[in-house]
Order: sequence, then structure tokens, then C-alpha cells
Amino acid sequence: MEQVTKCDKILFTMDCDHLATEIADLRDKMHKIASKKNSLTHPSVVAISQLLDTKLNDFSKITCSRSHNQVTVI
Repeated sequence: MEQVTKCDKILFTMDCDHLATEIADLRDKMHKIASKKNSLTHPSVVAISQLLDTKLNDFSKITCSRSHNQVTVI
């Protein structure tokens, strides 16, 4: 069983919250540009989509690694 401090848990939560905010902002930006350009394949839309994929993968890695380990807060 992994032991983490309350500080570690707070930092983990802050990281997740920050990534979730970035993901939501990127989604909004991608939708707006796609609507404005009337294209899902415009280079700007594709670039944001690729960045969004990276952020989603990062978020998944963080949350999955934590959920697969039992954590005791000390």
C-alpha cells in the first residue's frame, strides 16, 4: 500500500484540476475555431485536437495510476 502525505494528495488534486481546466478550454477553443472555419480538418483545428489528445492522455495516466494503487493518507 502506497503512503502519501496530505500535501501529495493536494498537489495531485491540483494537477488534475489544472489539467481538467486545460482540457475544457482546449475543447471550447477547438469547437469555436471549427465552427468559424466551418471545417474539422483545418490545420488550426487539427493542431488543437492533437494537443487535446496529449492532455487527455496525461490526465488518464495520472488518474489511472492513482486509481490502481491503494493510497493511505498520513
